[in-house]
Formats: sequence, structure tokens, C-alpha cells
Amino acid sequence: MLSRTAAAALGHILASAPWARDILAPFVGRRARLVCGPLVATFLVTAHGGVAGSDAATPADVTVSIPPGAALRLAAGDETAYAEARVDGDAEFAVVVRSLATGLVWDFEEDLSRVLGDIAAHRAAGAIRSAAATGRDSVDRVGRALGEYATEEGRLTPPRAELEAWMADVDLLRDDVERLAQRVARLERGSD
Repeated sequence: MLSRTAAAALGHILASAPWARDILAPFVGRRARLVCGPLVATFLVTAHGGVAGSDAATPADVTVSIPPGAALRLAAGDETAYAEARVDGDAEFAVVVRSLATGLVWDFEEDLSRVLGDIAAHRAAGAIRSAAATGRDSVDRVGRALGEYATEEGRLTPPRAELEAWMADVDLLRDDVERLAQRVARLERGSD
């Protein structure tokens, strides 16, 4: 069920992206599986670069596994979360799947305009974009505040400057110990 629903949504986005269908076309008959926590969606590449839902029991040519937290960060626009994805399978097909994941963009304003009309869709899309930006900004601020609390207020971790000073002291002590060991070795050789 999830595979069919996700494939229908992906097919809708692909319909407005001829470049994406063109790069998928050589992979007709191959399957890509997306795993995000307990959610699993499997896609079959159909003729002319389309997609259809596929049975989860059928082996996939490429499997992309992404932790739920990283998926939420991706949905919020944090592209660094792609680094947390694990990809297994056909490398050539995986490159195409990655380019689709990073390059496909849903023009939700166009879809809204079909239902609400152009002006209302433009205003609604602006409100959605603004809310998303506010959410990203809030998440960023909370993250920075937690990091500052952990290092400054809660002293859960030392501040960066203190840690760097400690590492410099450790390096100096190591060098001093090495010099002392060399002196002791020279003295022992001299007494032999």
C-alpha cells in the first residue's frame, strides 16, 4: 500500500520533470527500495522513466536506508542529512536515485493553483514557505542553545578554548617526557 501511494506521488512529480524520466529510462525493470525506520517503499522503474509501486518481498536492485531523524532533517531542507543515508546495491542505479533525491522538486504551488486558483495558491505557498523557514530557524536556534548550554552552563563538555588549551598542554608534556627519556638514555650510555 505504501509503495503504491509513494509511487503515485513520485510519478506525479516525475510527470513535470522530463530530465528525471530521461535518466530513469535506461533502468526499466529495476527496483529501488527506500527504508526509513519501519516504513518501506519499493519502486519499479517502468517504461519511459515512470515508476510504480512494487512488492516489498521482491529483491531490490538498490536499497537506500535513512534514519527517521535524518529524514525529518531532509524534509526541513537540511541536505547534510544525506550523509547519514546508507546505500546498498547497484552503484550506477544508486547514482541515478541519488540525483533524483537531490534534484527532484515538487512544485506544490502549481498543484495548489489547480485547486485554489493562481492568486490564492501563490499566497498559500508563500505562507507554507514562511512557516517552513520559521521552523528551520527555530530548530537551528534550539540546536545552538542546547550546544551552548552543554558547553557553558551545564558544563557537560568543556568549552572549545579550554579543550584546545588542555590538548596543547598534553602535547607539551609528551614532548617533555620524550626529551627526558632521551637524556636518561644518553646518561645510561655514558655510564656504561
